[in-house]
Amino acid sequence: MKNPFFSKFKRSKNPPKLLVNLGFLFCFFIGLNSCTPLPPRGCEDYRCSGEGYRNRRSQLKYRPGREYSKEALEYFLEIGFGAEHFNVFVRPIVKKWKGDIRIKLFGIYTREDEREIDKIAEELSDLTGLNMSREDTKSNVGVYFVDPNKEKSQTTWGRFIPKLRGLAFPLHDIRNCVIYSAKIWIDRTTKGDARKSVLKEELTQILGLLKDSYTHPNSIFHYTDSPVEFAEVDREVIRILYDERVELCMTKSEVRRVLGYQRSLVLVYINPFFG
Repeated sequence: MKNPFFSKFKRSKNPPKLLVNLGFLFCFFIGLNSCTPLPPRGCEDYRCSGEGYRNRRSQLKYRPGREYSKEALEYFLEIGFGAEHFNVFVRPIVKKWKGDIRIKLFGIYTREDEREIDKIAEELSDLTGLNMSREDTKSNVGVYFVDPNKEKSQTTWGRFIPKLRGLAFPLHDIRNCVIYSAKIWIDRTTKGDARKSVLKEELTQILGLLKDSYTHPNSIFHYTDSPVEFAEVDREVIRILYDERVELCMTKSEVRRVLGYQRSLVLVYINPFFG
């Protein structure tokens, strides 16, 4: 028996929108999916060997260095692993930049947007030790100012995640967890401090801190309307991610181990006798 859906598809020169949307979602999930710690053959990194990887991880221990508050570490473990959307498809391991971040703006934006992005880039450069700046040539971060209700040809995220003011989508090398490129979409109909807040949140999230928070209302990562300035815990979280002791592809437990914040075990005694 012929399937009318596929018969129609064969006769049509253009694929159905459903297939196009499903294809987009598939590619989106693959892009968000985190790196595997075992890259292909030929590289000299310890992650190339399963045995070498297990040995290295088993030998991880506390490394002295900058001290962070327990609140900041727990907050980093909350927002630094996974993603804000489609989190089920993202492996919870460390991903971050290793080179310069060069930002280029697209769409309809203002001089105020340029000044705000320059300010944010300078602040993030101080916190991470990276060189983050706005450049039109050889850029690896694109910031797109769009109206998702009108310019659907430039962004499809509005179809799947409605009522968003912004979205950050970094790309990383699946062999070593290094972020090498990113795209940011900003709803240009957002105005005032809300617009500045969205710019700061999305530019910070592409560093490798992709999840929203439900625990710190004053944080730039909070899921509600965020503030324009970083909270002190935000600054600590960014410093933790770019601390040299926090290596690429590390898990939550490994980060705890190298920073000296081991979760204490609570032993519960169960009486085997019921009499």
